[in-house]
Amino acid sequence: MTRRKTMGERMAAGPELLMAAGDPFTTAPQVAQATTMVATALIEPDEQNMRTDLGDVSELAQSISELGVLQPLLVRGKPGGRYGLVAGHRRLAGAVQAGLAEVPVLVLGELDDTQRDLVMLVENLQREDLSPIEEARGYERVLARGVPGGQSGLARKIGRSQGHISKRLALLELPEEALEAVEAGKLSVADAARLVPLAGWPERIGAVLANVQRYPGMSVASEARRQLNETEEAARLAARVEALRAGGVPEVAGDVGFSEQSGPCPLGWLRVSEEEHAGQPCHAWRVSHQGLTMFCMDPGAHRSDDDQEDQPAGVVGLAEPPWLIDQRRRQAEHEAARARQEASGARRLAFAAELVRRSESCAPAFSARMWLLGAGSDSLPRLATVAQVLGRESTVAAIGDDDSVPEHDSALIVESMFGSDSQRAAERVLYAIALVAGESIATGWLDTDEDMAAARLYLEHLQKAGFVFCEDEDELVAKLTEKELEAEGAGEEAVNA
Repeated sequence: MTRRKTMGERMAAGPELLMAAGDPFTTAPQVAQATTMVATALIEPDEQNMRTDLGDVSELAQSISELGVLQPLLVRGKPGGRYGLVAGHRRLAGAVQAGLAEVPVLVLGELDDTQRDLVMLVENLQREDLSPIEEARGYERVLARGVPGGQSGLARKIGRSQGHISKRLALLELPEEALEAVEAGKLSVADAARLVPLAGWPERIGAVLANVQRYPGMSVASEARRQLNETEEAARLAARVEALRAGGVPEVAGDVGFSEQSGPCPLGWLRVSEEEHAGQPCHAWRVSHQGLTMFCMDPGAHRSDDDQEDQPAGVVGLAEPPWLIDQRRRQAEHEAARARQEASGARRLAFAAELVRRSESCAPAFSARMWLLGAGSDSLPRLATVAQVLGRESTVAAIGDDDSVPEHDSALIVESMFGSDSQRAAERVLYAIALVAGESIATGWLDTDEDMAAARLYLEHLQKAGFVFCEDEDELVAKLTEKELEAEGAGEEAVNA
């Protein structure tokens, strides 16, 4: 299998190799075999240059004044003996600032606007200071010219994956506020990508950016996910309301009180499921700040005289339906699983405290990895738990249950955790924080690759140190390993695409 050339290799081979032989999209431009010197006054910068901001060229001008222009500019001929600049806008600006009257150029032959855009795009992609948004707009402009094969065809020409091009183009769906934040370096490309699912709701994106700025501990990933969940829930609610109205189901007015005797009565008060009640003439609904609530307008229609005599006050309905029995069973299973998780967590923290107490090196490599993996996590280690692992019971009592430490006691709390200024004390504190961070992440949502990697690192660290896993912990490690392998497989597919 022949290895595809990289973008750098294609550019090094010359612009003519950007155009495939026989490609109806363009005909390969002829390039001068040698450089020629052209007066800077005769070279016209392209108004549609993909690099919208040339930035400060002072350092480049200084280098040019000492060494000259080391890489020729690419130009195309224009009427009247002038030249249109295709690639090298910063070099031209630097040369002008350095006072050069002439610069070396390579003159391209017949070159239409489509070829110009493609050559300009590839040349600019080699420059590290091309912003992601400028890159995306470059792809957009070239694709608008009608590249055969669309994104895949363009990817083959420039040596980038189709997935990379698609992700960059998706950024252009964001509102201008987000694009400006990316350009200014206030929003990373990864975080901007997390906002793309919200592109149809610019007010939601504005809320994410405002909240992240207002609350330093909040991540773009978590807030974007929360806003997306709210958006999806609102869409589901709107769809349900539309279906209810289309079906002629009456709406309960907001100023009407509840009554389990005469109605309207929330279905949750009755032993009847929404599915069982949906076809009844007494079926109704209301939307409030709590969401959609289904009602029965005639509770008496669902009970007999015997039911009213035999059942305690406040209970309406006949024998328990299967859905309620299943709901209680699932609730019991959930509570049992939660109890097992709490017991496992207590065992792990007790083992962590023993590790901190007896460890000689305090596992600096583990601590460093956990810090790096947990940097973007929403699961923060509790101060009281760190003190507990360190064996500082008096500190735990001083902090209380909610980690709220009075400002004037903060220094005392920190000192009590360290106990001294020795390197050994500092290593113990860092090790304890890393272990508690691992426990916090492992018992959290685990909804990012970083969280899953951190949880797996933490659990495997305990296991290597002698901790014996229970069945739930074995299942969790197996699940995390499977997820990590899936992520690696997806990454390889994207690279090989």
